[in-house]
Amino acid sequence: MNGIQTSSAVRKKKLSVLVVTAAYPENGSRGGAFLEREVEGLRKEGIDVTVLHLKGKFKYLTGALKVFAASFSRKYDIIHGHYSFCGAVARFQFLKPVVISFWGTDLLTNPDLPDTKSRKISRAISPIIAKMADWNTTPIPYMTTLIPGARVRVVTQGIDFTAFYPIPQIEARKKLGLDLNLNHRYILFCSDPKRPVKGFPIAEAAAAKLRQEGMDVELLIVNNQPQEKLLLYYNAGDVIVVPSYWEAGPYVVKEAMACNLPVIATDVGDVREITKKTVGCAIAERTPEAFAAAIKRTLLAVRKTTGRQDIAHLTYRNFIEKVTLVYVDVMKRRKKITSIYDLDITRLEDDSNNFDITVKHRTV
Repeated sequence: MNGIQTSSAVRKKKLSVLVVTAAYPENGSRGGAFLEREVEGLRKEGIDVTVLHLKGKFKYLTGALKVFAASFSRKYDIIHGHYSFCGAVARFQFLKPVVISFWGTDLLTNPDLPDTKSRKISRAISPIIAKMADWNTTPIPYMTTLIPGARVRVVTQGIDFTAFYPIPQIEARKKLGLDLNLNHRYILFCSDPKRPVKGFPIAEAAAAKLRQEGMDVELLIVNNQPQEKLLLYYNAGDVIVVPSYWEAGPYVVKEAMACNLPVIATDVGDVREITKKTVGCAIAERTPEAFAAAIKRTLLAVRKTTGRQDIAHLTYRNFIEKVTLVYVDVMKRRKKITSIYDLDITRLEDDSNNFDITVKHRTV
């Protein structure tokens, strides 16, 4: 193991991280559910994680004051901001090292949608705060080009294969109270239809077109559901559609593939790379006609896919280990003694050079 060795008689301490976020599940909401799973995974890895959930009209102002106060505490080793604005809140102090995870819409844009003031501000501040952070993470390589000069790692999101797995389709439909006639095909749209970026009108029009052509299909909107219900929907459905205008690394695609559900999506984020080997999955142009044609081809060709085995490398444990490795390197950069922490650094360092990126240019 690199670094300073400690005697086995010395009791090691847990690495302590303050996670700053404005999206975290509570009161029935599933917003930020993927972050909740990340936090739990880090805790299982032996890291002491405290979540600061920013809420209210002045959440970023009050959050900045709370982070500033927390920076004087000896408890926290690292402050980790999720999304650009929370990254700025995390950097509202210089006593503790900062990690910023960019999620997607804080860096990405699409000319086909009206821009918003919030996204404009986010894209303006992101390159600045990224350079001020000790490390940054993005889920896909392209996003690294949007924060030039920053220390950044691509940390591909993983899937908990123990939470998402295939079960018999008829069993899933029974539990959900859906039609048990397997000739009645369900098209899933797993997002908030009110969010323009998700492209719901495309899914709605594609399903309507297929019904006009005589196909027995039904569009199911699955939004804000707990993990246990998502598992059932992925297995009850026949295809999931993701007609988004932009995404980074959509979890719904990987979760659906872990259940062997076919995926029809626009060419956004890492979707093409994730689905390219799987028969029954397809990339479609963002039009009702293109989506309807792709859905029809899939429904006539396959019932289930080999998606689970095709994304077997995207384990959640591997994802959590890479986030942990970011923390280890932050401590090293700050010349902290990483060996006093209860972390298996030797195991983590095996692939430490496989995903480092220092951005020196910006592509358009």
